[in-house]
Amino acid sequence: MTAQTSVIEILALLAGILFLIYWVLSWFTMRQSLGGLKMLSQLPQYENEQSGPKISIIVTACNEEKYLEETIPRLLAQTYRTFELILINDRSTDRTGEIIESFVSQDSRVRSIHIDYLPDNWLGKVNALQKGVEIASGDYYLFTDADIEFHATAISSAIKYVESHHVDHLAVFPFNRGRKTFSMGLLSMAFAILYFNATKIQKVSDPSDKSHIGTGAFNLVKKSSFNKTPGFKWLRLEVIDDSGLGLMLKKAGFQTHVLNGFGAIEMNWYPNLWAMIQGLEKNLFPALGHYSYGKSLVRGLIILGTGIAPLAASVYTSSWALGTATLLFQSLIPGVSGLIVRQHTKQNAYIGFLIPLGYLIFVFALAQSTFLHWYRKGINWRGTWYSTKKLQGESRVRL
Repeated sequence: MTAQTSVIEILALLAGILFLIYWVLSWFTMRQSLGGLKMLSQLPQYENEQSGPKISIIVTACNEEKYLEETIPRLLAQTYRTFELILINDRSTDRTGEIIESFVSQDSRVRSIHIDYLPDNWLGKVNALQKGVEIASGDYYLFTDADIEFHATAISSAIKYVESHHVDHLAVFPFNRGRKTFSMGLLSMAFAILYFNATKIQKVSDPSDKSHIGTGAFNLVKKSSFNKTPGFKWLRLEVIDDSGLGLMLKKAGFQTHVLNGFGAIEMNWYPNLWAMIQGLEKNLFPALGHYSYGKSLVRGLIILGTGIAPLAASVYTSSWALGTATLLFQSLIPGVSGLIVRQHTKQNAYIGFLIPLGYLIFVFALAQSTFLHWYRKGINWRGTWYSTKKLQGESRVRL
């Protein structure tokens, strides 16, 4: 063994040890975070579903014709009956507006807004949410997306929970049933592990902690609390608007709780891996890099290191037995973390043991997001171009 080989072996083993420490800490964090989440589907429903607090369900839709004809009937079929459904057609070029109006004519609870013009210095979705709030008459606002599927008792159980626990903001994680390929499953699992570790879900409800959260699928907010915040104008150019809503409410001193939506709220996140990578294009650089190319590079290298450390440790260890044991053991820890995620999100359990590969795909998605922001000096999203400089100046969320 040469001196150079010995140094490489020592560095590889140190990398392996650091990787092991990272995953042990990750395991404890996820166990603490996910283990404390109640399932919305297992909670009791509101006692008098005909005369409870009024909810304004606000749905933004930009070219969502393939989802609306399934989403809207599910919302109208909720067992909780005291609500209005506000459907916002945000500059769509497909049949979205036509579909919305067909439901307006069928049910008096449905109201519509058609947006033809996007004002300067506003993201399309945030502007649409603002328009919805302006006409909403409910005691609560429920912000959700056009591709979310609600089980019949979801809203009833949610309003029962917030009323019983005196919660200002309830965020519910949807069940993602759209993992159609092995590679998508890897990226979804890697995203879930990184996200749950970054957001510190177990501390969100602690008023003394800065941790916050929000989900585009289900953000239920008390109107009286929302009205005491700066409102969507404060988030007008915030790319991660769902988490931004949670941040705004937390900064205003309001209480947020988080629930697991399995069995109550479902979604098909993306149809394939490339669509998923493209969908993360606008979010990853702002969320992880904070619009800083240096931060994005450093975080990418850290995530990449946790993915390749076990391989390096096994390849550069002179002892075949030690190298094999190192690789197996360090693959086991991520696997256990994956099993924790599986228990609470119903991901495929075996994918957890190959999470390092998922991390490599995730780093590729982060690299693409960073490169495109640098190359284009902005992002083109839903037909509108936004400059990186302008977005950076109005950015609120830091993961």
